[in-house]
Amino acid sequence: MKGPSTISCFVQDVSPEANGLLIQWGDDQVSYFPYRWLAENAPEFRRSQNRRGHETVMFPETIRPRFIHLYQNNVLELGWNEFSCTTCFSTVWLRAQCPALAA
Repeated sequence: MKGPSTISCFVQDVSPEANGLLIQWGDDQVSYFPYRWLAENAPEFRRSQNRRGHETVMFPETIRPRFIHLYQNNVLELGWNEFSCTTCFSTVWLRAQCPALAA
């Protein structure tokens, strides 16, 4: 399976919405990521949920980031209100997870 191209993983804009993030990609496509989905799929939590015997982390419907930062190296960082941690996502990984919506 071929991955997304470099241009399609470049983020032009990140817009926080009430319940999720809108990301406009370098190819002008737009994707929507609900905050709860982002929390559930955070690399830190994905790793811990794969361990046998570990309970699944439950995230409230109202989960929101306290900050969102996009770095030049195509990393999106979110600081969570509900946790004392931050999560970093590769924009390449995010693009591969969410089909683009019509811009």
